[in-house]
Amino acid sequence: MSRHEVAALICKTLALILFAVASVVSVTVADFLFLLLLRASSAQAEDAYVIIVAAVPVLAMVGIGVIYWKKSEWIASQLVPDDPRAITMPLFTVQDALIVAFSTTGLYFFLQGLREAVRVIFILQTYATDDSILAYEIWPPIIQLALAAWLVLGSRGIVGAIHWCRSAGTQQTVNDEDAE
Repeated sequence: MSRHEVAALICKTLALILFAVASVVSVTVADFLFLLLLRASSAQAEDAYVIIVAAVPVLAMVGIGVIYWKKSEWIASQLVPDDPRAITMPLFTVQDALIVAFSTTGLYFFLQGLREAVRVIFILQTYATDDSILAYEIWPPIIQLALAAWLVLGSRGIVGAIHWCRSAGTQQTVNDEDAE
């Protein structure tokens, strides 16, 4: 397998993990919906908002999982260099693993930030009366979403900067195998 194929396989594995987590979390959404249907006569608009708020992370996980599954080849081409040589474990470098790890961590932060943003908006629309509270409460999820975007989209640059800092001032040797 090439680096590209390994990264695509990791993307598809991540998609399967997202599908599994979404199916587990969807039980909570189904439970909320069932409770809402049981008390349909006394249900209020806030109850419907609870279901919507609980459904947003599930839909986000499924949507991102579908993107990771269908676009795994393209994502892999963005994450790791397309080296046609078959790899063994030593050729899948620490840098390649870090790129995938940073992207995965960014995806996790994105899902958590999205959930937190929806929760804050729901709570503020339902209970807040002061706009200054909105400005104070909405910043942490926005910062988390920005960090997540940076980790997902900039993982290759982050790893390159880490490698540059670690190798600054040292003389690099080129092996004959790497030069070919």
